[in-house]
Amino acid sequence: MRKFFAVLIVVLSISFTQTSHAQVMRKGVTILDLGLGINYAVSPFIGLEFGISDKAGPGYFGFGGSAMLSFWQNYTALSIGPELNYHFDFGSFPPRNLDLYIGLGLYYYNWLNYTKEYRPLYVGYHFGLRYFFNDGLGLTLIIGGGLSAGAQLGLSFKL
Repeated sequence: MRKFFAVLIVVLSISFTQTSHAQVMRKGVTILDLGLGINYAVSPFIGLEFGISDKAGPGYFGFGGSAMLSFWQNYTALSIGPELNYHFDFGSFPPRNLDLYIGLGLYYYNWLNYTKEYRPLYVGYHFGLRYFFNDGLGLTLIIGGGLSAGAQLGLSFKL
């Protein structure tokens, strides 16, 4: 019985301290996102993100930017700006092929053929999820707040 408990303690201690699985986003990783935004308009988007930090707390920081075109009725809008994301890594959660993150962005927003006044700069927040099928290809889902409220669905490529 003592041997059983000794083995159980060793196995449990190894499983709780084993946190070096291959996290999707970490320092040195570059990810390209391409897809469509779904909100009040059809909005193709592109995003590029670089892993910029070693592990900081329960995750990693990434920095990059995104651009989106929105087509609504007779109007076209451009949104572009830098983003800072925090990618969670709690050891074995999320699984190594799943990337959960939150982020903030400062965006320039311009209605290209709209003459009424609007605010050209805004801060937006978002929640993201990427699921990678292999080392290079995955799906992305981004849910945004602020003026970018809605969802974006697309493909992610690890470069």
